[in-house]
Amino acid sequence: MGELKGKPVKFTFVNLDKKSDWSTAVKDFAEKNDLAKNIILLDGQKLDENFFPKNFKKWDGGSIPFTYMRKGAKTDEYLGMMNEELLNSKIDSFLK
Repeated sequence: MGELKGKPVKFTFVNLDKKSDWSTAVKDFAEKNDLAKNIILLDGQKLDENFFPKNFKKWDGGSIPFTYMRKGAKTDEYLGMMNEELLNSKIDSFLK
């Protein structure tokens, strides 16, 4: 993320872990990886059954990782692990 400093890119990580893990495992992970200011804690059990189909084309909330990118009306969704080359390619396509 450091190499994108100064560019119009914002990373937000949405955590769907059990609420009981928020103050322990999630907090530890966030601190270890210096991501605390970029994580949103979401209680997935409170989501309406239509949340995922209303908001995403590919993701049903059942598998991770999932990457969603948006700039204006342009969006990109990717389900699964992404190597650095693919991630950079996707980010670059949004910066053009």
